[in-house]
Amino acid sequence: MKLNIHIVTHPIIQQLTSKLKNNSTNHIAQDKTSQQLGIFLIYETIRNWLKNQELYIKNIYFIKRFILANPKDSCMIITNIPQNFNLIQEVQGFIPNCQTVLVNICKADNGWQVNPLFNFIPSRINENKKIIILDKDLHLETVIVLINYLTTNKHIKLSQIRISSITCNIQTLQILSDKYPKLNIYTTEIITDYKHSLAI
Repeated sequence: MKLNIHIVTHPIIQQLTSKLKNNSTNHIAQDKTSQQLGIFLIYETIRNWLKNQELYIKNIYFIKRFILANPKDSCMIITNIPQNFNLIQEVQGFIPNCQTVLVNICKADNGWQVNPLFNFIPSRINENKKIIILDKDLHLETVIVLINYLTTNKHIKLSQIRISSITCNIQTLQILSDKYPKLNIYTTEIITDYKHSLAI
């Protein structure tokens, strides 16, 4: 497989994933767990991608140091509305220069497509913008439609895109590997049997 797959093994993320997969927890607890997991997954996805700048202010008696977000760095988190909205509810407040974008990818007569009525992806995207596709359980059809839409319609380079998902199955990764060999994927678990993926 040619993909750059990063399996996130941080103990907190593993605990949250296990809690989310436990179907005995109530709906409110699962939503809160999804929000927390979304924050941790995004953190793992961007921690070596975004860079900070240091600013020093010199006074007569001291030097004060500030760490600021690089104004040239910005990211956009794109997620499919019906399944993943609770993953991104709190993310935007934690990440500087971050934009969350909702899109609806639905099945049409001729296959899967980006629903033009629920597409909030900006008409122009800066070539320095870092894009994260966030999903609970990586669905092959929707991720391919979204990547094709971004690369074809928005002229985004594949190097600007990373995928972050809680779980993904091996078959999806193999197909993505053939189609987009340089893609970076961050996940907590690779599942060999699709029946054991997250129930969405």
